[in-house]
Amino acid sequence: MKKLRSIKVIAILLIAIMGLSINAEAGWTTQQRNKCRWYSKRFKALSRISIGAPICLKSGGDCGYVSTKCDKNCGYQEAKAGWSGLSAYGYITQNICARGEVISALQSTLLNEYSNNDGDNKIEESIVNLKNIKFDNRNHKVYLSEFSGKIELNRNSGYKSNVELLVWNPSDDDINEKDDETIDKDEILWSLTIEINEDEVLINGKKVDNSNLIKTEINSETILVEFNNLGFSIDIDETLDMENITVVLQGDGAPNDTKNIEKAIKKTENNILNEHIKFDCYPNPANNKVNVNFSAFNVDNSDEIRIEIYDYTGKKIRALYNGNIVNGAINKNFDITELNKGIYFITFATSNETYLKKLIKQ
Repeated sequence: MKKLRSIKVIAILLIAIMGLSINAEAGWTTQQRNKCRWYSKRFKALSRISIGAPICLKSGGDCGYVSTKCDKNCGYQEAKAGWSGLSAYGYITQNICARGEVISALQSTLLNEYSNNDGDNKIEESIVNLKNIKFDNRNHKVYLSEFSGKIELNRNSGYKSNVELLVWNPSDDDINEKDDETIDKDEILWSLTIEINEDEVLINGKKVDNSNLIKTEINSETILVEFNNLGFSIDIDETLDMENITVVLQGDGAPNDTKNIEKAIKKTENNILNEHIKFDCYPNPANNKVNVNFSAFNVDNSDEIRIEIYDYTGKKIRALYNGNIVNGAINKNFDITELNKGIYFITFATSNETYLKKLIKQ
C-alpha cells in the first residue's frame, strides 16, 4: 500500500447546524444466532459498497451457510457466516467509495484534498475471522475463540477502517414473527472495537500503541494492525433468553468525517495566521445574513470559484456563488434566513485550494 499524494486543495467555507453528525449507513456485517427460526435465520451476512448511495448491497440468511459479495472498480467486500465461523474481507481502492458508510457531498469535497488512487493500490483493507462460537445455554455463557485479523490503512488518505465484534440480544417480534434487524446500544451485551485512522489506533475508543490484544506497525505511509487467536468468555444475564443471543462481526472502511473536517479547519486557520489568505464570515453567529470576505495572493482573476453551503449531515444545501474572483478578492453577502438554527459548513473552492470556516446560525 503506497502513500497517496495530495494533488489538489479546494477553498472551503463552512456554516454548520448544531453539531457534526454525518449521514451514515452500517457497513458489512456477518452474524450467528444461537437458534435458527424460519423468520430469524441462524446465519446472516451483508456486503455493501457505497458512494453517495449504495451501489452494491447484497444480503442473505440461512440456517446452514450464507455468503455475500460486492465487487466494484473502487472497492470489494465479501462476508460469510456458517458452522466454520464468521469471516469478512474487503478493501477500497479509490476515494470515491466506502465499504458501507454513504459518502456525503461535503466529504466528497474534502476528499479532493487527497489523491484519487488509480486503483492499483489499496487505500484501506481488512480481513477478519472468528472460527469458533459456542453458546453454553446451561451456564449462560458465550465462548468466542480463534479470532484473528489484519487491518491496514494508508495514512494520507482521509479514510478510517474498523472492525467490531459484539454479543447482541435482539428484540424479535415473536408474535408477528419478525426478527430484529437493528442493533441498539442497550441491546449490546459485550463488544470489542478496533479502529485505525491516519494518526492512531483505537481499542473501544481508547488510543493504544501495542497491547496484549493487538500488534501495531506504524510508518510514514501506513498503519497496520494484526491480532491472532484471541479468545473471550462472556457471561450472559440469567434473565435473558439464550436462544436469541447473537454474535456479530461487522466493520467499515470509509472517509474519516470528523478528522477531515478538523484538518480542513486547521489548514484554513494556519493560512490565515501565516497571512497567506484573508478569510472571514461575519457576523458569527449570524441571524439572517452573513458576509463572506476572502482574498489571496495566489488566486488569478481567471480562476472560477465556488461558494457552497452544507448542513451538519454533509448534505449540500445550495450554491451561494459560482463565478470569477476580481483582483484576488471577493466580498459577498448571503441571505440565510431560511436556514434552521445551528451549525453549517460553507465551502469556498478555487481550482487548486480548499479552505473551511464554521458559522453558527442563530
